[in-house]
Amino acid sequence: MRFFTSFFYGIHPSKCYGYIVNIDPLLPPGRCALNCPYCPLPIREIVGKGYGVRVNIDHFKSVLEKHGDVLAEVKRIRIWGFGDPFLVENLGELLMVLREYMRSRGVDGSLILHSSGLALHRAVEMNTAELIDEVGVAFPWCIGEYPLHGFGGLINLLQSFPEKDRLVIEVLAYRRNSEIYPDPLMLRELSSCIKKTGVSRIRVKTFSRPPFNEELKPVSRRVLNDIVRRLEEDGFDVSTCNMDLPPLKSIKISGLLEVIYNHILRLPLSTRDILQVYGENGLIAVKNIVDEQKAVTSVWENTLFYRGIL
Repeated sequence: MRFFTSFFYGIHPSKCYGYIVNIDPLLPPGRCALNCPYCPLPIREIVGKGYGVRVNIDHFKSVLEKHGDVLAEVKRIRIWGFGDPFLVENLGELLMVLREYMRSRGVDGSLILHSSGLALHRAVEMNTAELIDEVGVAFPWCIGEYPLHGFGGLINLLQSFPEKDRLVIEVLAYRRNSEIYPDPLMLRELSSCIKKTGVSRIRVKTFSRPPFNEELKPVSRRVLNDIVRRLEEDGFDVSTCNMDLPPLKSIKISGLLEVIYNHILRLPLSTRDILQVYGENGLIAVKNIVDEQKAVTSVWENTLFYRGIL
């Protein structure tokens, strides 16, 4: 049995957005110039910061046609996968194709792009900001192990972004052994830095699935609420990623085995996640993927997860 990578990697049960369709324009193996310690993707050699990645638009259109019913049903689409989408040279063309496809199918949905912030200036150069409803930027900008590295550059990029009402800064809270990030001192510094960007919206979250750096663990809801309270006191519009989703109603997905393989290749899924989104057939499919040695299982925070492998 052969497994192929695809732009489309299923419906994800996000604690931030609810159910969301995932599209990855970069495709594996990763070409992202970052290696954030909390990234769910495999640790890989850091690549250069060039923008030589081009998407085959005809191929992309064929994927949209294949999974159009899913897009029409879920209506919320996130552009992210094996790296920062702004690294794609023809991202503007891809977004216009996607917008036109949504319009032609009567899909009145939102288009969300997840970014490391490294190439945020590309949104201005390619005139793509107006095509995106929301850009979520991971903050702080992590390169290596020191989380405050690169603040100055990221602040300048966020300051120059033309559509600030579309920006949401994402603050990830986690613990390593007995230490919690961000601690009160670091949170004050984070708040001060974010104020300099002119961005008012912040989303606070913690891990809901295993990162490759398994030293990093989720924090409690009490810790999240405390971070939210402190940021709200500083005048920010703050939301928390803590949605508890009901099972997804039945949506017919073409090529379920390939879709689930592509999904767990980017984001590990628990047994509950798979049943919630893909049902019993999804659980059968993921076990077949494991049998074909294209996925592994691991227990994280007392929960069984499936992770795809290339």
